Amino acid sequence: MNIWYRDAGRRLSRIRDAESLLESLQALQQRHTDPAYAELFADFENRFRARKQKVVEEWIDLDQELEQLSGELQEAKQLVESWKIKGAAFKVLKAGLRRTYQRGAVALSQLHKSSDDELFHECRKRSKYHLYHIRLLNQVWPTMLTARQSELDELNDYLGDDHDLAVMTQVITGEPDTFGASADVEQLLTLIRQQRHELQTAGLKLADRIFAEKPKAFAHRLKNYWKLWKADRIG
Repeated sequence: MNIWYRDAGRRLSRIRDAESLLESLQALQQRHTDPAYAELFADFENRFRARKQKVVEEWIDLDQELEQLSGELQEAKQLVESWKIKGAAFKVLKAGLRRTYQRGAVALSQLHKSSDDELFHECRKRSKYHLYHIRLLNQVWPTMLTARQSELDELNDYLGDDHDLAVMTQVITGEPDTFGASADVEQLLTLIRQQRHELQTAGLKLADRIFAEKPKAFAHRLKNYWKLWKADRIG
């Protein structure tokens, strides 16, 4: 099932990435509202819109693909609803919880040693997996885990925005026929670098707190929350 969702995401990646570039550019513009940048952003928005339109036009069977995928998603949803957990519920959850938390902590440790784009992307993926586990366990202690969930959402916003800007940089520098190599290009790339520095700094600071515990200790703490929650329900 995981493979199916992954492949479905890849099928839509072309149009999704083209749209996210536009959204990232608009978000960057909101950070730089000085009228001096207005023409710069208007020019690049037109270029990204033209690029997106080209992607749509080249995808001849886009409507058919979306319709087919919609039907497959409904079938997949029904399969998920019929899943049954084999074994004690928290025992099953705990193994995955500890594993995803540990992978997040390892990714963060590697990121502190070498902050390249792939490592930031890896840290983002691991923090998202951890977020999904926290969502599943939210009712065990809503006050505590909702706060953690909010922090993870914020972290994923930082890392997600950074990733989108990394992709934008790759597209701009990798498609000279579309974007050229003018002073305007370098000016936009400078704004991107500045914004990425802010996002990465804020993201790392938050991630250090989220993954501060040892994986074993974190999983044990959540296990205790689970036990108390179960006892309250029985009592």
